[in-house]
Amino acid sequence: MKRTTLLLILAFAGVLMVWTSCLAAQSSTGQNQPRLQCQQRFSAMDTDHNGQVSEAEFMAVPHRRVNAKQMFQSMARGKGYITQAEFCANKGLGGRGGNGRGGKGQGRMR
Repeated sequence: MKRTTLLLILAFAGVLMVWTSCLAAQSSTGQNQPRLQCQQRFSAMDTDHNGQVSEAEFMAVPHRRVNAKQMFQSMARGKGYITQAEFCANKGLGGRGGNGRGGKGQGRMR
């Protein structure tokens, strides 16, 4: 009887350890995932791989936003291109900057 109880306790402890490590892996992956998705989208737009997305490159991909050109101009601030940092800082904000809809980098570009 004691042996069975001990085995059950050890089995439960093993399951608990595996479950806890899976939850920890999911939470750390979930925190980095929006940033990685943003970097991947930027890389896909940067067709000449110069670290900058021009207005032509930006407009060449489909955007769900009503006015993608205005969104690009807001991020570029007159430079004619956007960097990855600018793109990822503004994603989900509709090009408004600050902490608009979706919070700091938590929204999705539509």
